[in-house]
Formats: sequence, structure tokens, C-alpha cells
Amino acid sequence: MMAWYEQKLARFSVPISSQFVNTRYGCTHIITAGDRCAPPIILLHGTNVNMLGWQAQIEGLSEQYYLIAPDVIGYAGKSDPVRLSYRTPDYAFWLMDVLDALQVSSAVLIGSSAGGFFALHFAYHCPQYVRAVILLNPCGIVPFRFPLNIMRQIPIAYTVGFFSRRMASYWLAKKLAQKNVAPNTQPNPENIHLAYLILKHYIRHHPPGTLQPRQLRQINTPTLLLVSQHEPFLPLRHMLRRATRLMPHIQAHIVDGAGHDIHVERPDFINASIHHFIASLS
Repeated sequence: MMAWYEQKLARFSVPISSQFVNTRYGCTHIITAGDRCAPPIILLHGTNVNMLGWQAQIEGLSEQYYLIAPDVIGYAGKSDPVRLSYRTPDYAFWLMDVLDALQVSSAVLIGSSAGGFFALHFAYHCPQYVRAVILLNPCGIVPFRFPLNIMRQIPIAYTVGFFSRRMASYWLAKKLAQKNVAPNTQPNPENIHLAYLILKHYIRHHPPGTLQPRQLRQINTPTLLLVSQHEPFLPLRHMLRRATRLMPHIQAHIVDGAGHDIHVERPDFINASIHHFIASLS
């Protein structure tokens, strides 16, 4: 899996820097790109993957921004395999340690899927670090649809993971990768290969749940929420209603014709949306 990681890292089309920083929870691997004096953006990936999913954003935005993409600790990247509780502020304090190590005092946070939970979680616990938040089909606002809501239960999640490692195949990996793109769209072969590697070699982690209503109400930072028309895991209408009701400074939109991994499937649109939203903050 790490061999695949290094091969993909070598194919970035823009200069990137790989480094490790220490946090109170362990060592964290980070990729940075762009001018360090440019406005900083933190890219937070989803459950059971790594920062490589942000390649199109790193390549497309590094001329205007300073991109910081950590491998979330405990997930399928190069950071230490330390899993923190979603119920405590630990992930927020982990990210605070990362920003402090990089001497970043304020940034725009962009989170996809579980990365959306981490962005919201951080904005609630450490608002002084957050200039704005951009959420792409995020966890943290509403529960998963059935039966994925049952999958969040730790014994079930680890049981499914146990059997998936023994039943891993490219056929099953393609089925899983298909879930992340719009209907009638073929997943990228690299994403199928990643799905296979995760099935075969990685102990899956259950995804995070939702923030409490009082926590969402207290997130006062400007927020952009983009939800895909074909989002398979989270009820999009319910998410839009809850987000706009509870979060005072949110812009929310449905993106037609896209699946869960919207930043991979529609990179040009997402990059333009990020740039437009950040420009509106000035």
C-alpha cells in the first residue's frame, strides 16, 4: 500500500513537499504545495483513505494558495496508526498541533466526507484558527442512511472489515469504488486499486457521527456546503435543511450530476467553487 502511495505521489504535476510533524498524539505526515506566503488551505480527506485524493485540488490551486494536506492520524496514510475518539476534542487538538507545527495561525478548512466532520469539529473547538469552512458531502451534520448508520457501530464495522480482508477482490473493489461516483460513471482505475488495497491490507475504521445542534449553532465562521445530487451515503435534503437551520453563516448548494467523491469526479468545478468562495471573503 505504501509502494502505491509513493508511486502516486511521484506523479504530481506540481512541486510538492513531504514532511512529518509531531503532535501530542503521534507523528503526522503532511504534503504541502504552493507559496508559503499565500493564503493557507487545509485539505481534510475522508474515512479510511489518505491525502492523495486531493491531487486535483493541489495541482489546480497551488498557484494561488498554500495547500496543506495531512494524512489524518489513524487512517490509511503515512501518519502514525493512532485512532482517536470522535466524541472528544482529540481530533481538533491533533489538527491544532499540526497547524502550530507549521506556524499557520488561520486557514480555510476544506473537508470531504469524514473530513467535513473534522473541519466542523475543529471550527467548534478551535474557531480562532478558522477563516472559513468548505464542506463536500460532509459527515457531521446528519446521520448516515440505513444500513450505513448501523455500520457505524464498532463491532459491526470491524466484523465487516475482518471478512472483507479475506474476501478482497477487484470485483468487490470496483463495486465499492462505484459507490463514490455518479450513476453510469465508471470509477477511475486508480481508485479501484486503492479500494482493493484497503480491502486487503487495512483495518477499516468506523466513520464519525454528527455534531450536536448546539455545536453546529456555535460555528460562526463563513461556510460553504456542497452536496452532490447522487450522494449515496447521506440524505442530502435533510442535510441541507439541518445545516441552513442550525448554522448561521452557511451557503448551501446541490451539485447536479455528481457522486460522493465530488472533488475527484468534478475537480474543475470544485476548484472554481473554492476559489470563488475564498475570493468572496475578502
